[in-house]
Amino acid sequence: MGWKLKITIFLIKILFLPFLIINTVARLFGFGPKQRFGVTLYRRQGDVTEFVHAVEFGDKVLEQHGTVGEFAERTYLPLEELGAVKARVSELIAEGFVEAGAFGGFAYVDLTAPTKEEWPSKAEYGLRNEFWEELDSFLADRGLGYIDGASGGSGTMELGLNLVDLDLAKSAILDFVEGTKFAEFTRFIVLDHEDFEAA
Repeated sequence: MGWKLKITIFLIKILFLPFLIINTVARLFGFGPKQRFGVTLYRRQGDVTEFVHAVEFGDKVLEQHGTVGEFAERTYLPLEELGAVKARVSELIAEGFVEAGAFGGFAYVDLTAPTKEEWPSKAEYGLRNEFWEELDSFLADRGLGYIDGASGGSGTMELGLNLVDLDLAKSAILDFVEGTKFAEFTRFIVLDHEDFEAA
């Protein structure tokens, strides 16, 4: 490593140190970005899987309770109700609901659409990002899973999905995109999650 590079790295560290100290102290005293509450719970009973979704945003709390695959009405509560929502979540966990990470049975899937060139154009990226937003709400409202990221290249653009019930979710997504500008997002590539995380 050359001496100029060493000096540059040293100066960057010196300049960054005050920010790091201030940020750490601020967090210790409760300043800085607030960690917002959000949880999705599942419980399987026979052939039916129930879900509960509760998330804090802005000055409201969104709460949903339904059956996976079916639209669950959104209930918006004032932020003052957050304590009561957390209490209900604790009661549901005591009744056998578990958080998404502990539920098991999730399938990691790439949902892809072809692009005109090897790399998506700006317009194609825009379409994918619009689809991301709409599909994320669609999945959340039905407890079907969530979007874990996106990529593009080699003639395709993809959304990475974590899906609770693969067959149910696939059928629902195909119905959702049919006849829309997102209609080319129809190829599902199921990945082994352990291999994916290890890659």
